[in-house]
Amino acid sequence: MTPIEKEITLPALKDIPKIPLYMDQLLEFIHSELGEVTYTKTMINNYVKAGIIDAPLKKKYSQNAIIQLLMMHHLKNAFSISESALILKALEGQYEVFTAIFEEKKPILNELNFLQRPDKRALIEHIVDISLKKQVVNLMITASSE
Repeated sequence: MTPIEKEITLPALKDIPKIPLYMDQLLEFIHSELGEVTYTKTMINNYVKAGIIDAPLKKKYSQNAIIQLLMMHHLKNAFSISESALILKALEGQYEVFTAIFEEKKPILNELNFLQRPDKRALIEHIVDISLKKQVVNLMITASSE
């Protein structure tokens, strides 16, 4: 399969382990979900040191760290590491929003293999905009229930 033919996919939230995983388990899960070897232990440790993904607790990575790595896999092909980190922070705890954006953009992303997006700034703005709107709605719901 050529890079352009490869379909971009993300697992459903329910399919991501809720129990923390050790590094080897994490790598096995990520690689099985993505269908390719994309991360090394060193890469993951560097992401932790840079604050891009959550640090492990007692050498175990949380579901959130797994989600961050899955998202980072797709983002790093089109965005710089700093841009990808910005998007991860904007969508923290909103994996469903991220997957919805990718499902909506999937035909375009698959066609371009998400590598040479001429409008990546617009995509970042779209992601941040959706994230902010969701946060405002959550604040309104919280305020109305008090």
